Amino acid sequence: MTGVQTCALPIYIARASAGPLLKKLELFDDYRGKNIPKNKKSLAFGLTLQHSSRTLTDVEVEGVVQSVMAALGQQLGAVLR
Repeated sequence: MTGVQTCALPIYIARASAGPLLKKLELFDDYRGKNIPKNKKSLAFGLTLQHSSRTLTDVEVEGVVQSVMAALGQQLGAVLR
């Protein structure tokens, strides 16, 4: 299985859980190696959030991040490192 295939599910879950403020989601790092347990990987995502008519509040942005992290944690056992 390629790296792209193994990242498809986390990307799908992140997109599905981010809600309507998500405009772009980018996987910018897929790391396996030193300081990462065997059979684990570290994924880093960039999320672009935007409302069409106003600036987002810190609370709104944090809510999206928490929603994404909760979904990844519940469905894949992901943890923030």
